[in-house]
This record gives sequence, structure tokens and C-alpha cells, in this order.
Amino acid sequence: MSDWVLPHVGTRPLAILGGGVLGRRIATVWVAGGYNVNIRDPSSAQRTAAIEYVTANARDFGRRYGTNKEPGRIQAFEDLATTVRDAWLVIEAVPEKLALKIATLGELDRLVPADCIIGTNSSSYKSSELVGEVDPKRRNRVCNTHYYMPPDMNIIELMTCGYTDPIIFPFLAEHHKAVGLMPVVARKESTGFVVNRVWAAIKRECLMVLSEGVSDPSEIDAIWKEMFAKITPCALMDRVGLDTVMFIEEHYVKERHLGTTIVDWLRTEYVDQGKLGAKSENGGLFAPDHATQNGQLAAPKIYVLDLGALKGKKSGRILVGDSNGRELETIVDHQSYPDGIDISLPLGRIYWTNMGAGNANDGSVMSAKLDGTDVQTLISDGKLYPVRSLRFHLTTACRSSPHSQTTDNRS
Repeated sequence: MSDWVLPHVGTRPLAILGGGVLGRRIATVWVAGGYNVNIRDPSSAQRTAAIEYVTANARDFGRRYGTNKEPGRIQAFEDLATTVRDAWLVIEAVPEKLALKIATLGELDRLVPADCIIGTNSSSYKSSELVGEVDPKRRNRVCNTHYYMPPDMNIIELMTCGYTDPIIFPFLAEHHKAVGLMPVVARKESTGFVVNRVWAAIKRECLMVLSEGVSDPSEIDAIWKEMFAKITPCALMDRVGLDTVMFIEEHYVKERHLGTTIVDWLRTEYVDQGKLGAKSENGGLFAPDHATQNGQLAAPKIYVLDLGALKGKKSGRILVGDSNGRELETIVDHQSYPDGIDISLPLGRIYWTNMGAGNANDGSVMSAKLDGTDVQTLISDGKLYPVRSLRFHLTTACRSSPHSQTTDNRS
């Protein structure tokens, strides 16, 4: 019998290692359910984009899942020790590379609190393959916590590492149900869990059809959509990332003694050419989509300027929404006819110009964090007249950054 006890949650944070497309979605589910979350990512651009995504989507996730709770706190860190200092659960979502995951779990074992559960989001490696650097006495708190792509796919698969204390599974299942997910506990260790065992065969055959030139991604997805569902195989592979797909297939090749034809084709035709899918400006199986370039897949798509011309000089606003129909939300108000905007994800800031009334030196250049907080005046009222010419220079300069996206309201 283990003398390990389940962690008390309270206001303690849940920690997620990796702020990419999946990591930030996992974070949003928990924040929407009222839990505090820390994200760790070595990239400042990824940390900023992750915070922006969670902040913009937490309430939307909460409505979708019916949790109806005040969102929890979201924070992002570069330092691992700070991220996990008081965590009750840590989920690693680092790239699907065996050596990296083994090292990550070993480091977590040394840093996390004694009662903290360590989960790996690995979709192809069993957690028993990852505990080589975890103290044998503490392997009972390690397990697989495999998420799919919330809020579109809400399954969370839980699986033992062979040492996991059985009391962990009903405990984690209860907390995942509380935030609106569907927990599935695998009865035994299995490479690919349950869903991915089936998905692996579908994915591999799709890639084989493509590599042999029998069909193309659009046709395969159209067939699938007609027969099965709206989530199509080729688009899903692009969303996950073709590098990740390749890493997973490499592992299946070794374990199941499969041929390397598909892995070699993926590496040569896509991964080595930087065609990684939605997270890449080079596209993937499908051609690049401007809205998903440069890691902005999860960033809000629409920034709207409301001049406020019918309401008064200081009634202009900046609103944010997305292409999924999320209700527009005001993030900055009390502006004097805002008329140009640009967003820098690496800097985590919005920049905009206020045109002013047009009959006085009352134009200005402003900045704020992506959530509308920390509003700063870069060039104050009374120093600009007219500001329209400056707007051109501001937006032109910002557009030169590959990480910026612009909406310019000239009405």
C-alpha cells in the first residue's frame, strides 16, 4: 500500500508545460471551470499568445461547457520551478520526443510538491516509457493525461504508468468532469490509448493514399465529411502539426515493426521544408491560411474599432471577437475617434491612433496589453494634428513584423 495522499486543490494552480495550440486550450478549459492555471513556455511569443487566447476565450468555454463559474487566474512563466512551485497537478505538453519527455518528467519529479500528480499528454508514448529519471519511490503519482482538442474534442484519456496509485483515476476523472470534459480511463497500458489506436489506422491510410498520388487532401476530407463527421482527417493532421504526426508515426514504426514509407514521405515532402500545418506560415497538407500563420491559430481573429462619432468625443472603443461568432467584447473605451490599430503578439501589445475631433491638436497614439489593460499614451493629446498621416506610418511599421495582424477601420 502506498502512503501517498491525494493533493488538496483549493486555490493551488494546475501547471501546464507548453503554451502551444493544445497547451493553451487545455489551460482555457481549466480556467473556465474556475481553476487557477500556470503555463510554462520558453518562448515569450508563445507565452503572450497563450495568455491572450485564454483571456479571450475563457468565458466562451465556460458557456459552452455549462460550468458558469468565475474564471480562474491564468499566468505564464519562463522558469519551470516558479511554474510548478505550488501545483497540485502538472501536465507536460512538450514536443513528442522521447528523450525530451523523459528529461522533463525527471525534472518535474525533483521540483513539484510531494503530493503533486504528474501527467504526460503524450499521445504515442506510454508513461512507463517516460519515468526513467523519476525516483522509483515516486512513480506512483505519474500517469498519462491525454487531451485531444477542446472545445472541439472533449475526451481526456487517463492511463497508468504501471506504478500509478489507483486512487488517482477517480480523483482526476471527477475534476475533469467538473470542467466539462469526458474522462476515459484505459483498463491497461496501451500505445495510442483507445481513440488513437483507431485514429492511427485511419491517419496512416490517408497518408498512404496521398503519398501514392491516389487522391488529394480536399477530396479525402470531403469524402470523410459526407460519411462520418465535420472533423476531417487531413485538416486535423494540419491542426495537430505534421511534425508531431511524424514523431508519433516514428514511434509506431519502431514498436509495431511497420515500414518507414509514410514517415520518410512526411519528412521529405513536408517537415524538412517547414510545412508543418496550421502553426506554420508555409502551410501543410493544405496551402497556408493567412489567419493561421505565425502561430496565430489561437489568437483572436477580429479587432474592431468603434469611432463613437454619434455619441461624443470620448466614446470610441476597441472591441475583440473571432470568426466563430463570439460576441464582441469591449476591451478599451473612452477614446477620441480611434481610427487605426495594429497588434504585436511578441510584444503582447495593441497600438492604435486616436484621430481626435479634427479641429484641434487632440490626436494621440496609444498602447495597451492584448486584454486592454495597462493603457499607455505614447504621444499625448495636444501634440498631434492631424493624426491621420501618423496612422499610415504606425500601421506600415507594425505590418512589417511577421507577428502582427491588422484591422483598420476607415469609416
